[in-house]
Amino acid sequence: MKRTLDMLKNVNEVFQDSAKRCRRETRPPLNRIPPYLDFNFKTRPYTYSDSSGDTKSGDMSDTVSVILLPRAFDAPGTVPGKTQLQPITEFLQNKYPQYSFIKGHMWNQEIGGPGETQNLVPLTSKANSSHKSNAETPLKDALRYFDTYYEINPAIKKAYGFKYVVEIEDAFWDGVEERIVPNSIHVQVFPIEYEPESRNYSDNNSIVNLIPDPYLKNKIDGLKNGIWIDQQGVVFML
Repeated sequence: MKRTLDMLKNVNEVFQDSAKRCRRETRPPLNRIPPYLDFNFKTRPYTYSDSSGDTKSGDMSDTVSVILLPRAFDAPGTVPGKTQLQPITEFLQNKYPQYSFIKGHMWNQEIGGPGETQNLVPLTSKANSSHKSNAETPLKDALRYFDTYYEINPAIKKAYGFKYVVEIEDAFWDGVEERIVPNSIHVQVFPIEYEPESRNYSDNNSIVNLIPDPYLKNKIDGLKNGIWIDQQGVVFML
């Protein structure tokens, strides 16, 4: 009798284990969900006179929006080429070396941002560092958390992520004589859930409450409201 009960117990455990595996297999694994989607770029023209009095012109990024999902790290972007965001970058680096101007990614390279003019804006080293610590790092940490959350919760059918929107301010920075450098960038996130079967996404502010780290949650809450980062690296919250 005891042997029969033990056998039935083992059969039941095997059945439950199989059922768990079946449930996990009924939804797409995370690596079959796109890393990002619906990315859009808008550029803005600029014009200035160089040291020789010649008129120079080009474009820089004005606005970038993208839907970022947990596996965005699997499809990284690129570093800027020499011809990208020119001639403005070379001009600023030569005339204003004290600010250490760089070709700043609006959409971070590590999570898919291309090193192309449409995604680049002239940023001081202070502004770029502030963008990284106050926006890019919290965003990436939250995406990593939702990656883990999806993997360890087989009952969850949706992937969680963010719509990420970055735009430059209309006003120009007075640290540069020429009116060509934006005074600040504005960064905002919109929490979303992605449905693999329908391939649609929708807003879901409640997913932020799943983040267990109070510091990270507070950072994401701030980004939900939007922040401004100026060329001195100072952050202004709305």
